[in-house]
Amino acid sequence: MSFDSVTLRTTLTDATASWVPGELAGALLKPDDANNTLWAYVVDNTEVTVTTWGELPAVLAGDEYRILDLRIAADSPCLDAGDGDHAPALDFFGNARHNVLRVTNSGVGTSAFTDIGVHEYQGD
Repeated sequence: MSFDSVTLRTTLTDATASWVPGELAGALLKPDDANNTLWAYVVDNTEVTVTTWGELPAVLAGDEYRILDLRIAADSPCLDAGDGDHAPALDFFGNARHNVLRVTNSGVGTSAFTDIGVHEYQGD
């Protein structure tokens, strides 16, 4: 693990990994920390490294972790099915809510095209 104080990014190396470069960007890295509170946004990856925003001081060599992809899939029934009156204007990643035109079953509220979940689908 290495932290770059100039870019404010941490790079973790997992010699057992075999990821496709860039495939994890936008996902979250969840170390198995004692308080179960630490999450890190993945900005990039190579075949054996993951680069996240911020310093991950609790992650030590050999610690367990999970990669969580909270992005909504293109075929999800959650597309445009949320309650726009109760959802924030921006999703977890800072993307604005928008209408997926191919979806015919819309949600409710002033923004009836809000997706259910922390991520607003960015396709279509």
